[in-house]
Amino acid sequence: MQTNEIDTAGSQGAPPPAGPRKRHAWVAGVGAFLVVLLVIGASIVVFAVVGQRHSSTQTPPTGQWQQVQQGYLFLSLEAAPSNPSVLYACATKSAVVSNQDGPGTVTILRSADFGGHWQDIGGHLLTGDACELAINPANSNEIYTVSISNTSQLSATLKHSTDGGQTWETIVPGLIVPGSATKVPWFVQQLRVEGKSLYGIQWLVPLPKELPSPPPIAKSLPRLVTSSDGGHTWSVIDNQFSTQVLGSQRYVLDPAHPGTIYELVGKPWFPVESTQPQNPIPGFAIDQALYKTTDNGANWHLLLHSLPFGSQLQIASNNPQILYVGGTPGPLPLVVPSGQPQQSLPNDPIGFFQLRVSRDGGATWKQATRAPGQSSIQNWFVSADGHVYASPTMTYSVPGGQGTAVPGTAVPPIRPTIVITPPAVTQPVGTPPLGGTPLNGSVNSVPPSYPDVQPSLAFILSYDPASDSWSQVTMPPTNGQLVQVTPVDASGGAALWFVGYPNNQFALYRYVV
Repeated sequence: MQTNEIDTAGSQGAPPPAGPRKRHAWVAGVGAFLVVLLVIGASIVVFAVVGQRHSSTQTPPTGQWQQVQQGYLFLSLEAAPSNPSVLYACATKSAVVSNQDGPGTVTILRSADFGGHWQDIGGHLLTGDACELAINPANSNEIYTVSISNTSQLSATLKHSTDGGQTWETIVPGLIVPGSATKVPWFVQQLRVEGKSLYGIQWLVPLPKELPSPPPIAKSLPRLVTSSDGGHTWSVIDNQFSTQVLGSQRYVLDPAHPGTIYELVGKPWFPVESTQPQNPIPGFAIDQALYKTTDNGANWHLLLHSLPFGSQLQIASNNPQILYVGGTPGPLPLVVPSGQPQQSLPNDPIGFFQLRVSRDGGATWKQATRAPGQSSIQNWFVSADGHVYASPTMTYSVPGGQGTAVPGTAVPPIRPTIVITPPAVTQPVGTPPLGGTPLNGSVNSVPPSYPDVQPSLAFILSYDPASDSWSQVTMPPTNGQLVQVTPVDASGGAALWFVGYPNNQFALYRYVV
């Protein structure tokens, strides 16, 4: 019985071996085919890389306003520190300006080309009108956001994505409060990522041993909290201020020195009756003070005290030794509970922008020259290299209210009523006050009063800390507000992001300095 067996030596059942010419031709053909495939594959990769580079890393043109989006109302916007062409924004689908309705449900948008194109990555991730967003400084695709539960008894959850928002995982955070017998609902505001840790501000009811007497009005105090395990467990790191009835208002992280944090604290004056996640309340306080820690909250050092009501805090990301404290003081609460001491008004009049700058990490401070021609600056931002960019001054009202904003987030007005630009005033001899008192002395004088002014459109201004001077940058393209300043590249360029409303429709504009 004869069988066909495969034998590499060439048995009786094996086919005759191919001749040398045919074998060489076959090998050459396969080789040529493989070379063609490699060339095509390499071409595809090259074109893909070039296309990606063209769409995501090409610096936008400088010195001109460009409308990059229309149809969304942008509430906040952040650039990824590791790749400034990647942007994330909290926005709501509000194409037409309306005085009747505030912003609807907020979503998250992503752009990989400096705002040229946007993708909605929020979907049904968020509910209500609150939006918290944090980007990993080392990875532009890793982001966190807070999702509020529809059930009032439950805490909010933390959503985490490592692919730029294409997919999300849900984290159920737990807040550790030593001595508390009840579960604390978790809802963090001002969410930030630095290194392997997350930070935020959480409203908490102080324990009796921490608070000898209740706050004047507020029954809760905002506390600075952190997580070192990706958001699963959180703990308070500024409990030292509870006994002084001081709540956390704002904070910034030093990107060059992990564990170094600057925090503004003060006595809250809001009638807080609950800490439900559905009711985030922005932090405003009187008698604000600035503290610094270099060991992640174990010890705090006082830098400034007696700061004006409504002060803000910002840092230069590429040069974190440059730090700013200031803002436009707002009116103090009109109603003071019986039995509580009356609060004195600040030395500087309400509504005048004041700014103090430190160029050595808060060790020493200088009063910045008052911005010319601006009585009130509501929105101001610090670029990566330490310049301040200030928004035009506007007053506005929104019948029926508007959505709750993230503390520290600029919310464009629904309908402006007037823009006021006071005339330039010659600065008096000496340094005008900020209203804050450094530890090494007191500054106390009253700035000159401004005459009556006429409404006009204001310039966007820039402050240079090296020369202590302001300059006009550009005229806004339309009525609106500056919502953010982001870096363009490592050389110090800055992109100004402006929400306007041409033809009664919201639009986002970009201007590269």
